[in-house]
Amino acid sequence: MGTLLKTTFPFAIFALIAALFFASVEASAADDLYDGSGGILKGNYFYKQLDSYAVNRKPAMYIIDRINEKLKKEPEMLAVAYNWSKAMSEVTDPEQINSLYFMLRSDMAHRIAKILTKRDGRNYKKYGLDALQSILTFEMMLMADVARCKGKEFDPTIISDLLGPRYELLGQYVYSLLLPSEMPNYWGEAMQNEASLKGRALNKEICSNGARIGLLITQEVPKGKIPQSITPEPIDDAQWDEERDRLRYSIQDFWKNRYESRTDKTIKTK
Repeated sequence: MGTLLKTTFPFAIFALIAALFFASVEASAADDLYDGSGGILKGNYFYKQLDSYAVNRKPAMYIIDRINEKLKKEPEMLAVAYNWSKAMSEVTDPEQINSLYFMLRSDMAHRIAKILTKRDGRNYKKYGLDALQSILTFEMMLMADVARCKGKEFDPTIISDLLGPRYELLGQYVYSLLLPSEMPNYWGEAMQNEASLKGRALNKEICSNGARIGLLITQEVPKGKIPQSITPEPIDDAQWDEERDRLRYSIQDFWKNRYESRTDKTIKTK
């Protein structure tokens, strides 16, 4: 027995130290890998390729499709895709702002959260909440973008086409990361994010039906069933301001009802 203790005890200590070490690595891995600090990820060839797409005015839906194709072959590029989408969602140039990059950021943050093994870890919550905040901001911006589009040939169903599957994918797990009393803060931030980007240019990709066409191509819809692109036209700015005010007034009630119907929890709002 004494010999057994002498041989197994050091091994047990080693195993414990190793377990603690790898737990520590996992806890910090997401930050080390996904934060892009020091410009490490910005020097990545794929990051540069994505920048090149943006500089050459490739449609966001085209870029998103390229990212998804890349991740099928090289899933380790998720870190690069997330950081690039984060950077693009933070641009302030009115001509470069595109609500679709908030959608991409939500997608990438969600994918990161789902591959983290520690569901109670800070990184899981960090990326899960980033996915939530990004999709809320995207929803607010997309609805405002659509409200700005003029013309009978414009198809507003792009809202449900893009948002519906993503809210199903996020499911309830992102809601479970917050107390009900915390949700209104995320709704308020989404509205503030949209308001701060009031000066953005018309989202031509949305208003030309380009985003819808890009989505249908991705879904491999037969060419004959894909609509033609139209000339994007905006309503006047004063009318758009009114539409955005109307949305801000009504959307929190919409978010509240959706949250309560999915979680069976009640939220008290002012």
